[in-house]
Amino acid sequence: MIDLTERILLQVGRYMLGNVVTSALAGLATFLWCVGMDVPYAAALGVFVALMDMVPVVGSTIGGVVVSLVALAVSFLVAVITACFYIGFRLAEDYLIMPKAMSYAVNVHPIVTVVAVVIGGALLGGGRRAHRHPSRGRHRPRAGGVRVSPDRRGVRERGPATSNAGAHRPRARRHPGSRGSVR
Repeated sequence: MIDLTERILLQVGRYMLGNVVTSALAGLATFLWCVGMDVPYAAALGVFVALMDMVPVVGSTIGGVVVSLVALAVSFLVAVITACFYIGFRLAEDYLIMPKAMSYAVNVHPIVTVVAVVIGGALLGGGRRAHRHPSRGRHRPRAGGVRVSPDRRGVRERGPATSNAGAHRPRARRHPGSRGSVR
């Protein structure tokens, strides 16, 4: 059991080291890009992108958006070119740099890393399912005393939206031709 724990800690440590190296590379690339394009605060933006790159999935995108917004101080064209640079860099990092670093650090083949990223993105669904977040309750109070039930039919309540008085009232009927308006 101790041998297994040591191996797990070694692999996690190698993974973290690989992540730090790729984040430092992203920060250095940002610094060099900003110096080359005369974007102000090149060093601070490089450090910011290196830190944000450690955040999984969205960190490098947020860093690229911030640098592109700061590049607007130079010109609109520089901001657009900087955004294109970050799109290209993100693709290179996800499909070239990160798989190579992880194969070296964790001893996993680069193809396995790319396939894992693609499958993870497909399973998690990305932004398309953001409206189905588990924090949204099934019977959440809505404005104007309308409570939305799980089957999406609106029920008008008497009194405040959080009132439980009269919970066994019959459902309101809909007009046959309407798409959700309650009569």
